[in-house]
Amino acid sequence: MSIEEICNKYNIENYTINDDGSIDVNGSVKLCIYNLTKLPLNFNKVTGNFNCNRNKLTDLKGCPKYVGGLFNCANNELTTLKGSPESIGAYFNCRGNKLTDLKGCPKSIEHSFNCRYNNLTSLEGGPISVGGNFDCGDNELVNLKGCPERVGKDFFCSYNKLTSLEGNLKSLGLFLYCDNTPLSSMFNDVGIDFIIGFKSFKVIKDGVVNLKRLKYVMEVFNRPIYLDVIKKYYTIK
Repeated sequence: MSIEEICNKYNIENYTINDDGSIDVNGSVKLCIYNLTKLPLNFNKVTGNFNCNRNKLTDLKGCPKYVGGLFNCANNELTTLKGSPESIGAYFNCRGNKLTDLKGCPKSIEHSFNCRYNNLTSLEGGPISVGGNFDCGDNELVNLKGCPERVGKDFFCSYNKLTSLEGNLKSLGLFLYCDNTPLSSMFNDVGIDFIIGFKSFKVIKDGVVNLKRLKYVMEVFNRPIYLDVIKKYYTIK
């Protein structure tokens, strides 16, 4: 099929064909629920939203380099984010895939980033800055290494195997939520001041909780301690 025929088939309008065979679209592209195993075209620039969710994509070859709005590749069979847009103007959604890390995604996200319901064992390669929420819940994470340095709103990491706050987070607009993880035996929702204090006092090291340091940090932030719960996940000394 020609590029024109493919664009007509998928209701892609207001496009320009570039010399290299890629296309620019002045508007949005919606390629949802087509059972696609690969993208039918090579996109260069899309000024609106780009949706390729709910297909059977295993990679992002052909994705636009620039997306002016949101980028949605959720509910596919992706094992890598290589080929993701280099720049997006809004929300990045890759939830419900088979990712084990975030290598290949943009380094800066203007709004929110959602990588929930994957097989993530690492956040390495993920965005450095997220202007809205960062959601990495329902994965296999044991720490936050590779997480963004800056999250403008909430950081959701619930339903993981987190035993440590170890990671790159330096700025957080609202709260970090870690319910249904080993960390939730000590806290569920905390702000950046608590995170910095907890890490700087090295309350946890190699799966061992220093009780004296824990008591000090929890007293400073007026939080209760439930030793019987903590003992289920950590050695206490």
